[in-house]
Amino acid sequence: MGFHVSQRSVAALKSPAKGTHSKVWYDDKAAGFGVRVSEAGVKAFVLNYSVAGRERRVTIGRWPEWSADAARDEARRLRVEIDKGTDPLAGRQTARAENTLAELADRYIDDYALPHKRDKSVYDDRRMLNNIILPKLGRLRISAVKRIDIERLHNSLKPTPYQANRVLSLLKKMFACAMDWELRVDNPARKIKKFPEPKREMWLSGEQLQALSDALDGYAEQDAADALRLLIVTGSRPGEVIGATWPMFDLQRGVWTKPSHHTKQKKEEHVPLNASAWAILRRMAQHKTGIYLFPGRDPGNARTTLRNAWKQVCKVADF
Repeated sequence: MGFHVSQRSVAALKSPAKGTHSKVWYDDKAAGFGVRVSEAGVKAFVLNYSVAGRERRVTIGRWPEWSADAARDEARRLRVEIDKGTDPLAGRQTARAENTLAELADRYIDDYALPHKRDKSVYDDRRMLNNIILPKLGRLRISAVKRIDIERLHNSLKPTPYQANRVLSLLKKMFACAMDWELRVDNPARKIKKFPEPKREMWLSGEQLQALSDALDGYAEQDAADALRLLIVTGSRPGEVIGATWPMFDLQRGVWTKPSHHTKQKKEEHVPLNASAWAILRRMAQHKTGIYLFPGRDPGNARTTLRNAWKQVCKVADF
């Protein structure tokens, strides 16, 4: 039985399996007309067509902003134009070239970041866009953004070189996407050099280690203290610790299996637990109340949450 595009059928569609990116359900009557469902659950009406032997796809609009009937009518109208020799996608691409950087940011998040990046990375991208990039450059047309605009923004962040370089990398990727989408022919961020990122090292004395241990023991939120303890003894990333679940740990064998979507290399890792980490987890396991090590903690905000806790602990430890 074929799929018929209607309000009810579109509402019932589920997101495709993780890693599939998107899936299109085509109508059983209107050729090329269908609904694309992204991994993030975004639904949009599309029309596939052919111009000069080249297959193309135009997005009509998102559901539920567009109803199924309205999208079907628009697909019919576009099909008439296509039969007359008009390429609707070419016209849209010309118009999009005059969109603003803020509009490019929206498309970057929807069409690239959400399908291809981890939740934490998407969170970081949105934070940099909303707090740093868009207040300065958001109103500029895509074609009007110059290298000097990006250099000035990058230079203004020089006191925080790590943040400055992450912003530059994000802009490079956004304009690379703009080139792929035929919204711009060059990348104004491509040849801008990153700032050096000096590494900070700190060696604690025995007395300082004891002071740190006492400060962690006295910290009011012991779940945050345990997260910090695990970060210290495992060297893991904040998101890996906050998002960890008990099934990832084999405490009898002393192994932490990190799934691919948690690791920076996007590969499953089997990490041996040292004695300190094993002891912390064994203690925590006696009082576990659910699947997560730290229920109620948001992995997207993990870095900020733990940074604030670390500052307070260090203040008490007097270093």
